[in-house]
Amino acid sequence: LIAGVQFQLFDVGEMRGGVDPAIEAGFNYGYLASVVEHAALPALTYILTTVGTWTLLMKGSTISTLGEDYIHVARARGLSERRILLAYVGRNSLLPVIPRVAISIGFVVGGSVLVEKLFVYPGLGNALFTAVSRRDYMTMQGIFIFITVTMIVSNALSDLVLAWLDPRIRLGEDS
Repeated sequence: LIAGVQFQLFDVGEMRGGVDPAIEAGFNYGYLASVVEHAALPALTYILTTVGTWTLLMKGSTISTLGEDYIHVARARGLSERRILLAYVGRNSLLPVIPRVAISIGFVVGGSVLVEKLFVYPGLGNALFTAVSRRDYMTMQGIFIFITVTMIVSNALSDLVLAWLDPRIRLGEDS
């Protein structure tokens, strides 16, 4: 409502579907710009619904990290505040946020039904809604498998990022 009605950044009355029907499909600027324009509001909705949780989690993690002994030792060693914030606080505060972002990716794919119906956007959520209303079990199973694979891949990637950020986490070693 704010982007479309208040600031008139988007013509929400004309935003139906994934692309402007008057533009010929192809790999050209007009078509790609139309795809991006039509996907902007649903993507913004996804981002705005999850970024608050990530911010609060990061804030809590940062406050907790700032109280750690190694932060006091780094300050006593005379390291600059910038170095302490980036190398020590930022890196360690990201550790609990990374898995949460990975889980959110799965929820975006699975929870897209409402957003896609709201914006009349032809995506996976809309296909799931249609499959449920038609009792198309094969399509539902395919979509659920895709959601499951998305969750598994995003969690595996978050594990790799965690192992890269935190040297204490090693992949493939027994504890």
